[in-house]
Amino acid sequence: MKNGIELVLTVVVVVGLSWSVEAAAPPRLTAGSETSVQLTIDPPKSVRDIYLNIGELSGVKVLFDSRFQDQLVAVEIDAPSAAEAFDTVAKTADQFWMPIDKTTIVVAEDTPRNRRDLEPLVIQVFPLKYAELRDVDKVLRTMTEARRVAMVSELNAIVVRDTAPKMIVNEHLINLIDRPQGQVDFSVDVIAYHEPSERPVAPTRIPVESYRELRAKNSFEVLAQGGVGVLGGKGGSLSVMVPPADQFDEPLTVEISARSAQVDGVAMATVEAVIKSKLAGSLMASTKLTEGETWLIPWLHPNRTLDLVLAVTAVNIEPSQFDPADLEAYWVGTESKIAVPRP
Repeated sequence: MKNGIELVLTVVVVVGLSWSVEAAAPPRLTAGSETSVQLTIDPPKSVRDIYLNIGELSGVKVLFDSRFQDQLVAVEIDAPSAAEAFDTVAKTADQFWMPIDKTTIVVAEDTPRNRRDLEPLVIQVFPLKYAELRDVDKVLRTMTEARRVAMVSELNAIVVRDTAPKMIVNEHLINLIDRPQGQVDFSVDVIAYHEPSERPVAPTRIPVESYRELRAKNSFEVLAQGGVGVLGGKGGSLSVMVPPADQFDEPLTVEISARSAQVDGVAMATVEAVIKSKLAGSLMASTKLTEGETWLIPWLHPNRTLDLVLAVTAVNIEPSQFDPADLEAYWVGTESKIAVPRP
């Protein structure tokens, strides 16, 4: 533009960029997986040469960490694969090896520093269906000494960062814990016997059929009723108002906790009951119930004109289901190194 100023307008178009991270498994040695190795090294020879010899037999390239120290060892090797042959030598020499790719490994002295520097880390998210986040967090930190554990309450998930061998152990434990929990359902009656002589003087268990017979014969009056379900060993509570109001002018709070189990093929619940009242204080009792049993708990109230009894009936008992194989001992290495056998 003559005698003026020319303006150049530059239009910048910003295109949104996105990045994605694809899940990747840690490196795994596949070379030599079908190569059996039989070697007898005696008298002792250079451990470096033994690794290299196995590598030549199986097509595996062997590298050594800069802090690797050669030594003389005698060892008997009878392994169905190159990986197990390397394991035998590494245990003999107090060393360890890690795959770099499908055909290459690196060998190092087995020290905490080398483990930290060379063992690959993986991050895995474990959504939970049944278990509590804090319970799983506590188990992992106690059993596998997992320190990089995060709880995501919005997703009900556990995020773990650990080495690949320890992650296998973590996953095994989570699968054992995160399963449908046992449940116990109770019906609760507050009753008053017409004849004090018929009233139990101590907590007692009777078949529910016997309880129904007593009720059919009008042996007692049902003053209040309720029900409560207890899931996975947790407690449940309910409040019941006992009429008439001029005799019992406050609600009774009944708290019940139970744990279910399969005992000799019979579903059984270990039950604790707490009866709370502002005027009468608290009464605690415990017992074991099978499905279809009624637990009679006598209870005294300072304002009573009738003798009260709490009748707790186990309506349904569903114990947690465990496969017998899940309860077998699980090999996890040693105290100094948690690991699992190589796949």
